[in-house]
Amino acid sequence: MKLREYLRGLRECPDELVEKRNAGVGMKVLPRLIEEFGVYDNYSIFFGEKRERIMENLLKRGFETLRERKLVYRKAVVGFADGIKSIFPDKKICRKGELYITTAKVHPSDFNEESFRTPEDTLREIRGMADAITTIGEYVLEEGIPACFYGNGLYHALLVFNP
Repeated sequence: MKLREYLRGLRECPDELVEKRNAGVGMKVLPRLIEEFGVYDNYSIFFGEKRERIMENLLKRGFETLRERKLVYRKAVVGFADGIKSIFPDKKICRKGELYITTAKVHPSDFNEESFRTPEDTLREIRGMADAITTIGEYVLEEGIPACFYGNGLYHALLVFNP
């Protein structure tokens, strides 16, 4: 899948819950954004651009400063770090490591035990994250920045954009 298609899918994905059969667990209800696009807490984006420039440009696109190295966008918090930081290292990312010099981690803005009491609460938080990922992706496309989008929820999604 190409980045433009992925972003269109995020925008157009209905805010609905789907049932998924888990081995040994039975049925589980998940937002379609998790099931089809891998949007979940700690969603990673790796950039071939300096952190300061990315953050500066995202502030012009509706993001707000939360604190140093953290921006907020609607219902999502995006933390930035220099270099590749991933709790789920992947050989594909490592091979292309020389391209990436900044990592962003996308989280729900209201992340605590109370935030995810019901599937509907989870859906609301995941939609906020998808909106932030979409805005970041549009920025990457417009500026021609090499990037890797790595959904690390229940289903890994690796999408590399190299203009």
